[in-house]
Amino acid sequence: KQDFSETYRLPSTFEPTVEIAGQFLVTPLIWLLKPGQTFYLLAVSQNSCRLFRGTQFEIEEVDSADLPKDLDSALGWWRERHLNFHSHPKGQNDAAIYHGHEEDDKSIDLAAYLRKVAQPLKPMLHNRAAPLLFAGVEELFPIFRDAYGVQGLIEERIAGNPDHMSDKELHQRVWPIVERHIAEWTGQIWQDYHAARNQDQ
Repeated sequence: KQDFSETYRLPSTFEPTVEIAGQFLVTPLIWLLKPGQTFYLLAVSQNSCRLFRGTQFEIEEVDSADLPKDLDSALGWWRERHLNFHSHPKGQNDAAIYHGHEEDDKSIDLAAYLRKVAQPLKPMLHNRAAPLLFAGVEELFPIFRDAYGVQGLIEERIAGNPDHMSDKELHQRVWPIVERHIAEWTGQIWQDYHAARNQDQ
């Protein structure tokens, strides 16, 4: 109507535009309405396990009591029972030293940890349309993928220790990956649609 104006705060910036017409200019806002923008990010290391829910605009940690906080709390008595440590000497930061086949023991340790991480995520995320991404050192991803499965899990991941990344940095690194995934997904939908349409289906 005439002489009407209203202000809204939006999660993005726009180029200043002047439009003279009989209706509002809403085309710059259409991209904000695109579906499928939500994603989940698992940031995991031996010292931390965090799950985030995000969009193209923000990321926030999901408070889940089912996820272990770190490797030690996840394994507890299991780790002490199944791994044979020296009681002394100790390494840097007073950490226990593995006795015997260190690499084999470490692999068993990490596999058990990531199974405990994956277990509560399956019922939580497998039936959702939102994809899951992984942030962690390279050696952890294939172990997690074996435990979690490939359903909804994006193969491209954020490499490196996420303990040293802020929420903002994680979001800046993960969103381009999600955006590419969405573009590939919607592109495939269009291809399937046109193929079906050409066959009168």
